[in-house]
Amino acid sequence: MKPTLALHFIHRLAMVAALARAWDEHRFHHRLATVATLARAWIANKTGHRLATVATEGRYCINGVLVLAALLSMQSLCVGDDVDAQKRKNIVILLADDLGWGDVGFHGGAADTPNIDSLAKDGVRLNRFYAYPACSPARAAMLTGRFPHRYGISGPVRPRDEGLPTSEPLLPAAFQKAGYETSLIGKWHLGLAGDQSHPIRRGFDQFYGFLDASIDYYEHTASRGKIDWQRGGTTLDEKGYSTDLLADEAVRQIRNRRSRKPYCIVVSFNAPHSPFQAPQNLIAKYQGKLSATEATYAAMVDSMDQGIGRILDAIDDRQLRQDTIVVFASDNGAARAGTNKPFRGQKRQVYEGGIHVPCVIRAPGLLKAGSENEQLCAIHDLFPTLAAATGVSISSVKPLDGDSLWSQLVSGKATSRTIVIAENDHAIIHDDWKLIQFADGGTELFNLRRDPTEERNVAGSEAKIASQLLSKLIQYQVIVQTDGPVPPSGDGSYAGQSVGRTQPAPPSGDGSYAGQSAGRTQPAPPSGDGSYAGQSVGRTQPAPPSGDGSYAGQSVGRTQLAPPSGDSSYARQSVVSGRHTLAVTTAKELQEGESLATATLRGDAKYGVLGDPRVESSGRGIRLLSSEDVDGNGTLAGEASLTSDQVSADQRWYRFYISGLAQDNFAVDQDELYLKVEFFQKRGTDSLDLIKERIYPQVLQERKDFFDKDTNESLGHSIWRTYAMDFRTPFAEVDRLKLSVGFANGKAQTGKSEFWVNSMDIKPIDVPANYEAAKPTLQDFPQPDESKLIALGGRWYFNPKAGQRQAPKQFDYTNADQLLYKTDRYHAPFAGNMSSWLRAGYLDFNGDEVTKDQYKPYAVIVTFTDEHLVMRSRNLPNHPTATFPDRWRMLDGNPSYIKEQANTWHIPLEPKRDPNAIAMDEKNSNQALPMGAIGVATNGVIFFNPFDHIFETDAVWRLDRCCGHPSPRQQYHYHKYPVCVKTPWSDEGQSHSGVIGFAFDGFPVYGPYESKGLLAKDDTKNPLNDFNLHTDPDRGPHYHVTPGEYPHIIGGYWGQIDTNNRPGRGNGAGNQR
Repeated sequence: MKPTLALHFIHRLAMVAALARAWDEHRFHHRLATVATLARAWIANKTGHRLATVATEGRYCINGVLVLAALLSMQSLCVGDDVDAQKRKNIVILLADDLGWGDVGFHGGAADTPNIDSLAKDGVRLNRFYAYPACSPARAAMLTGRFPHRYGISGPVRPRDEGLPTSEPLLPAAFQKAGYETSLIGKWHLGLAGDQSHPIRRGFDQFYGFLDASIDYYEHTASRGKIDWQRGGTTLDEKGYSTDLLADEAVRQIRNRRSRKPYCIVVSFNAPHSPFQAPQNLIAKYQGKLSATEATYAAMVDSMDQGIGRILDAIDDRQLRQDTIVVFASDNGAARAGTNKPFRGQKRQVYEGGIHVPCVIRAPGLLKAGSENEQLCAIHDLFPTLAAATGVSISSVKPLDGDSLWSQLVSGKATSRTIVIAENDHAIIHDDWKLIQFADGGTELFNLRRDPTEERNVAGSEAKIASQLLSKLIQYQVIVQTDGPVPPSGDGSYAGQSVGRTQPAPPSGDGSYAGQSAGRTQPAPPSGDGSYAGQSVGRTQPAPPSGDGSYAGQSVGRTQLAPPSGDSSYARQSVVSGRHTLAVTTAKELQEGESLATATLRGDAKYGVLGDPRVESSGRGIRLLSSEDVDGNGTLAGEASLTSDQVSADQRWYRFYISGLAQDNFAVDQDELYLKVEFFQKRGTDSLDLIKERIYPQVLQERKDFFDKDTNESLGHSIWRTYAMDFRTPFAEVDRLKLSVGFANGKAQTGKSEFWVNSMDIKPIDVPANYEAAKPTLQDFPQPDESKLIALGGRWYFNPKAGQRQAPKQFDYTNADQLLYKTDRYHAPFAGNMSSWLRAGYLDFNGDEVTKDQYKPYAVIVTFTDEHLVMRSRNLPNHPTATFPDRWRMLDGNPSYIKEQANTWHIPLEPKRDPNAIAMDEKNSNQALPMGAIGVATNGVIFFNPFDHIFETDAVWRLDRCCGHPSPRQQYHYHKYPVCVKTPWSDEGQSHSGVIGFAFDGFPVYGPYESKGLLAKDDTKNPLNDFNLHTDPDRGPHYHVTPGEYPHIIGGYWGQIDTNNRPGRGNGAGNQR
């Protein structure tokens, strides 16, 4: 080999190595330098030993050329990729947390937001941009481009949840592959399951922020008190206001960049999510103009805006404005302290206020500055749209729900589109029309063009449109359940999908899906003339016809159908839902269990064909899967539900029963196979109570019975059986039921591990013979000889027995019936309430788990001072509770135990009105009631206000059947009417309810009834005020609980608060949940 050729080789290799060094591609540079070094040694060796043959030198030369050709090819490829990447726009996404439509300056918000407003001025305002009702689903949808219910995220992810499955690819990874450096700064809230779930394993090169739902803004601690602040995977004990730190990190990453690669930075602020904390100088800016809470909230928004301003300045300082696309949006509507005006609703709802959020995209030179766009779009469209804008290719093995809307943004023209947004309730929006399907089955319809604030439900007058949208929604729900692709709409754009797990009705004869009812009930058997007369109750006979020849009864909901009429087709019929009426057409020749297709499914439950050679039916039905994690949340649990209006005030006893089959290997833990009935008032809008009965013990017992008596050989366990529960409605006012069958804590390991249901039914029954007769009413309570009573203060008296001349030093379970309270009559509120049980599974004072029930006779002790009734309480419920902790988040899910407490409460004997009293507003943003204890029931268990501390929403859906649950500090407490509190009289609506507890201002809390058959909340002659209080001559000022209606217990302190109780976080009250 000639020296000139050798030098040429070395020169070219050095050039390639230098190029690699300039590109800052360290691994490639290292390999080229290594090759160059080897080349130098090889050539020196060859030029120093010229004994090789020509053929050998030729081989060396050819090898060298091949090496060089390969290197130059690599150079060419890398340069090409790098040039493409350098041409791409940078991306900065600024995501606010719980920021409402009306919280930004360009929508008239109270906080100063000049920097966000500048983005609106310089960019495009997306006037029809939708997020999701809660944080986790919105973030999951944005990062995956897919509806979060496809992979089991239907609400906020909690620390113990798996969160976003690792099988779900994130779209930032596509930008990574295209040459972008990616970074997530701020809130993750998509799971803490382990290293594989960490953002740096999910498509982000860098992560700086926190993983949980919320943190203290200064201490950076999460709900359990641990520091949740990190860089990469390393926890940091860093000082500073979190909003400032997040903005500063974004500024640092932009200013200090050395790489020429484009960047994609997601700045996920935690502002203005709770806890409500802000720098004092910013709070002072709004004091005097706004309430204390509103001032803090405005300061949080102001601080975030200032941080956004610093980020935009950093982009300008690097002269990158023309090369950077900036997106600003919110993950959902505002919660308590913010505003969604003019829209209706808030976070955790699918009304506009919960999901219609501000969004701006600034793309200089690409999008028209200062323009507005009316394209219907959602947060799952963001990354597909940005990919189209930057030329990034997104290839996914899973179907995407998000679509690129870049062409619509560029042209400024909107195209027809359908989207679905959901949490527990579903909203389907097609152009101007929006249909809401509530979890209880009812629906509402709005025309958003004419009625953007959703004040007029037009489902009745626009039944055809409602039916079409509901049918479309149900089709989408099937697609999501099977994780199938979205069918294109007629105009070639994606029509959208729902996020539920229910099934549609069968196709009609022409192959299309027939219209579904709002309540999604199924038609009843045909009447004698071949037409459908009314609604059946499962497989029972239809009700008698009304006077006009039609049937008046309503169905249980979506229960088993009777055979079709003689002409083999189902007739068209009007079906009444809780909110409006629709016409329904069902399919032909339904198989057994087919009508359960429209049951609401949650968790590891499916609808499908039930096939097994050992069973008589191969029809369809519900499948509860004890070994298959359908929703991918790491927990085996599922539920199927139907609704029914088949209840009346005159009929109080019913039987709910199913036809079920447990396959041989079906297995669950802790007897967690159950039937459940939930009670509602006002056609499903008011939740009143629920009961649950476990049927797994019955399944196990039946399995023991299926053996051949002669050979003792198993005959198989797969036998259809009827499982039933008898129940009594807790109020005569109940007018809707939700019927469910479900399981939790599945533990099957092999196949044939399902529980099948092919019918769900309900029917009225007679009062059971062993039912304990109703107790006497308050009017029947024996009245004392007033001349012998000893006054204790206020309305309290001691009723002495023979030989007693003075009141005892304390009242307990031995003399509770002698402690009387005077209203129009005397009664004993503490009778039956002063003893309790420390039950197995609770924690004792020391925090040790109790293994055996312990009777606590002195659970409540009452003494008197000159000014107070003093109640010492162990805070132990004297009634059954749900099992806590409940490991399945989709049921009564709660990670806390019930713990024995040591509380002392001081109830003023002469309560006094507070002239400056304020009642809670819709979200308690004025903090009229604190978080924590606000009063105490006569059994010693504390009352909390209606809101959930973690997710800032109405907490009642997370309660057990007695309307209570434990807080993170393990205090059992009530959020609404404690239906299980014992009283020595009946509260069946025969008279005015009795006292069930006291607020900390000293005013009594009465049960729900004002008089016979009249709930106090419905009293128009003496209505309750915003405090849930009214006055009458016999009782004076007093509160009433309002079952199913906000604020449930009290709406604020009408009287002066006694400071001895330190209500809220003090006195062991703790944070509520």
